[in-house]
Amino acid sequence: MIRILSGNEAVARGAWEAGVAVASAYPGTPSTEIIEEFARYPGVYAEWAPNEKVAVDVAIGAAYAGRRAFASMKHVGLNVAADAFMYASMTGMETGLVIVTADDPGAAEFSRFDVVIRPVIDLTSLRKALDALEGAWHYWLIEPDDSGRKPHLRAGVIQSFAFGDELALRSLRRVMERAIAAPLVTDLSFNDLLRAAADAGLLPDAITWRRWRDWRNWTSHSDDEAQAQAIAEAARAFLAEARRLQERLQRAVVSDEAWKLPFHGTGSMSPAAAMLARIQTEVVPLRW
Repeated sequence: MIRILSGNEAVARGAWEAGVAVASAYPGTPSTEIIEEFARYPGVYAEWAPNEKVAVDVAIGAAYAGRRAFASMKHVGLNVAADAFMYASMTGMETGLVIVTADDPGAAEFSRFDVVIRPVIDLTSLRKALDALEGAWHYWLIEPDDSGRKPHLRAGVIQSFAFGDELALRSLRRVMERAIAAPLVTDLSFNDLLRAAADAGLLPDAITWRRWRDWRNWTSHSDDEAQAQAIAEAARAFLAEARRLQERLQRAVVSDEAWKLPFHGTGSMSPAAAMLARIQTEVVPLRW
């Protein structure tokens, strides 16, 4: 049976068929009917919010918890929800989140504008982790060799090194997922990720960072005196290289023009994109 739907009914239907489970909205023409229609579908939670910001906060909370969600409002309502909208773009979601802003092209207050969606990645955690490693290494270095605290400070260096290495690699993968193309990066193995990052200029070479991974794996044997000493001493060289990676990632976040893949594979690829495409072809079929 064919059913004629209004635009708002179609939005609600599409959200439900896409697996949206939570929706919140603030009423305002011409968006009001979206959530009213959505609430009729089985297995969903829908609510009116006291204002647009709260509606977006509810949807963000659901997305954080792993449930697909949307918030709807009239076009000027996004001004009220701007704070929530901005922090959502910085933190990222665990699953899909859609903000529906409805406008009326025939109204005198019709506001036509273009929205540029750009991933925002905060590298503050990586910077703080490297700051912690630098501080730990400094205090271990200046502590007298005969001090009873020396082994404990060395353990702090080793722990900070392991955490810094893990966070550096996670940040690397996240920047490449957002700035290049997530389908090409997400499934890359550790070695292929390093190869692609080195080809893109984010890492000097893959071998150096494979060596840091080996050193990190050895931290589980840091009860061995000689090995613990070697790992702690190597942490200084890692810190210098990780700082350089942090700077490269920051530049990639600020200006990612050279990283962009052509849409649907058309046009010429950047060297980084070509490398990723080749690696992905070797590992799994390309998913455009």
